[in-house]
Amino acid sequence: MPKQTFTDSSRRWFTGIFVLFFIRGFVYASWASQNPAIKDLLSLDNTQMGVYAMVFAAGSIAGVMIAGRIVGRFGSRNTSYVTYFLFCLGLVALGVTVYDQNALLAFALTALVGLPIGTADFDNNLEATEINRVSGRNRVPSLHAGFSFGLLGGSAFASLLLAQNISIAVHFAWVGIVLIVVSLASSALIPRINGYETKQRKTSSLDTGAIELAHIALPHDSKVTQLTAWRQRRSLMIVFIAFAIIFSEGAASIWLPVALVEEGWSQSAAVFCYTVFAVGATTVRLFGNRIADALGRRRVVNFSAVIAAFGIGLFMLSPLIGLEYLAAVVWSIGNAIGLAMCVAAMGDDPRMTSARMSMLWNTVYFANLIIGPAIGIMSEFVGLYWAFSLPLVLMLAILFVSKAVETEKLTARI
Repeated sequence: MPKQTFTDSSRRWFTGIFVLFFIRGFVYASWASQNPAIKDLLSLDNTQMGVYAMVFAAGSIAGVMIAGRIVGRFGSRNTSYVTYFLFCLGLVALGVTVYDQNALLAFALTALVGLPIGTADFDNNLEATEINRVSGRNRVPSLHAGFSFGLLGGSAFASLLLAQNISIAVHFAWVGIVLIVVSLASSALIPRINGYETKQRKTSSLDTGAIELAHIALPHDSKVTQLTAWRQRRSLMIVFIAFAIIFSEGAASIWLPVALVEEGWSQSAAVFCYTVFAVGATTVRLFGNRIADALGRRRVVNFSAVIAAFGIGLFMLSPLIGLEYLAAVVWSIGNAIGLAMCVAAMGDDPRMTSARMSMLWNTVYFANLIIGPAIGIMSEFVGLYWAFSLPLVLMLAILFVSKAVETEKLTARI
């Protein structure tokens, strides 16, 4: 596909999606950084904490399951307005509930926060694949860098507040209220007609004339469903890669601070180590476009798998050898842009993008669903550090299916 030139209006589109990725990363990091405090305030053991993490993912899965229909009916911009408002407001309510030590309501609110986050995640990545396709370059990694910046900012802000003994209720209130305003402004930058299901879809969904293309019409195929995607071997291999990468990253965000606190670190120090993880991922994602263009998707995925596995191994041995910060950096580098390669690969065929993206994000949140209980239960038998062998094995398994992310050769359909 020939490269297209971004004009001012298309840059605003890119910026809006970038900031929305940032907001989700900031909210997620704020929540994950407070997991040790949540565990303590709600008096949860490791298994119960695993179930709590699963509740968030369950809500997100529900959000992804309905996302395609919501975006198709109401459009990306309207979907963004509503979902970001709901989960930012939900974060405020969650902080108050946890501070009051109401475990039952905290579990329910966590699921309700996860639901609009899942829908927003699907919507933003659908926009990312469109930007990627119409620009003719690998732009998904740089958009995912927005999420990483959010993780970095959210964890750093949490670490600062924890060092000042600011309560979780105040922390979540500040974050939620400020980000509601920012999200509304960013959502307004999404082109008005984006996301709506139509019978004729053009290669650019911009209604602003930001990208001038050849007006190549793509037939809307009503027979393409998620089931169609699930029957494709290539799609199955791609979602396995995404599953492994998300399982690895989720293990770090949920359990890395908890493991360090159990090892005797202060909560603020443990969160700072996770901040180091976010710095590593952010740095790589900043250069992700160039890395992907230079190496190609398959090599990126292979290198990611090996580097992440090495980082996880270092962290597992850190109670004996130290090097927690080095392990966090290596682990994060390996996890940084592999998922972006999966997102880009799922968008190769515009006719299949929506179905494949639904498939992908259902799998991503299924991974998030089982990270908590899988590692939590395993830790009761072998200890928390050795439970990280699960993501290590999954990352190495990627090497056997990485061919799937190579650019798909499209054939005409009659």
